[in-house]
Amino acid sequence: REMQDARRAVPPGRRGSEQRDAQRRGSGADSRGRQTQPARNRHAGAEAMPREVLAAANLASKLQSLRGCTEPVFVLLTATRKEDGTRWCPDCEEADPVISEAAQGAPAGVYFLEVEISREEWKTSPGPDHYLRKAPYNVGGIPTMLQWDTTANAALKKFNEADLLQLESLSSFFRRFAEKAT
Repeated sequence: REMQDARRAVPPGRRGSEQRDAQRRGSGADSRGRQTQPARNRHAGAEAMPREVLAAANLASKLQSLRGCTEPVFVLLTATRKEDGTRWCPDCEEADPVISEAAQGAPAGVYFLEVEISREEWKTSPGPDHYLRKAPYNVGGIPTMLQWDTTANAALKKFNEADLLQLESLSSFFRRFAEKAT
């Protein structure tokens, strides 16, 4: 039944690969056909890194309030959710469970700011002139995660979409932070 619903959700005239991707998403599989589950169900009982969800317009003031903070600060730039709970950006949707699982290894005290950006805001108005596309953020696309230096007000490290889909690499990065914290 889910497969039938996914097929109906793809408008006529879509290319075959897009239709297959939509069918996989409807069946609980990612764009590569791997079975997925919502991040909150992946590790029953495991503590996830707490996320503070912000609108894009509030990021600069939040980072200003953290100026000089000694704890690690991560900023995930991602798409807002549609009424059905999925993100409007399929790349962001695919990266969500990977980021959540990898973040399980992050040390306590990490600030994780999830900045949600609407489709209109990112694509149309202001679109290419969006302040996140300019210094000091210099984001070319979403999803993107920044390791933020609150003293220098600059990104120490930037993770693009391809980086955010590499579970082992991202997990290893968070584990190294946890090791430094101990």
